[in-house]
Amino acid sequence: MKHQKWKMVTPATLVSLAGLFQAQATKPDQASEQLLDSFRIDTTRSQIDFAINHLEFMTVRGAFNEYDAMLHMAGTDWTTLELQATIAAVSIYTGRGILDDNLRSVDFFDVDTYPEITFVSHSIAPHGKDYRVSGHLTMKGITEEVILALTILDTLTDQRGYTGMRFRLSGELNRQIFGVSQGGMPDRLINDIVQLEIQVEAMRQD
Repeated sequence: MKHQKWKMVTPATLVSLAGLFQAQATKPDQASEQLLDSFRIDTTRSQIDFAINHLEFMTVRGAFNEYDAMLHMAGTDWTTLELQATIAAVSIYTGRGILDDNLRSVDFFDVDTYPEITFVSHSIAPHGKDYRVSGHLTMKGITEEVILALTILDTLTDQRGYTGMRFRLSGELNRQIFGVSQGGMPDRLINDIVQLEIQVEAMRQD
């Protein structure tokens, strides 16, 4: 049997190999190199709407009228979208004065104790022609994961040349999970599931 002859490894070779492995180990992830553009929501062209069934035959519709949001995205890659939004709970509005006061009270949103509702996305993935956004919603001090459907509506360019985006978020949540409930018989007349539809228009920031 012939024995294979091994070449001697010189110190210079060891140094070269060490440098190669170090370069590979420290090579940055391509995803981390992506530069994210910043977008701010245009509150004059956006809206946060909700609907809930009452007495099993009537649908109460309303909106939150005060909110702000920042978005970040790498180019036109929607899977890199990051969204952080803050809603003023006191801005809930159904057009029914007594109902609005009741919703702001300790029986439901308790806006004096919990003035803000926040949403922070943590992932987005394609779903057919649309996307699914997963994130953490915090309401009345309770944080839960929610999933919203995202439908791209349009891309924008304003008169100054700034680019923007327009999309719709939709989904549902169980109000009981967040403690938005007064309990007792009156509460049983209101459906637990709240339907959400959010129209967003946002423009790129410098």
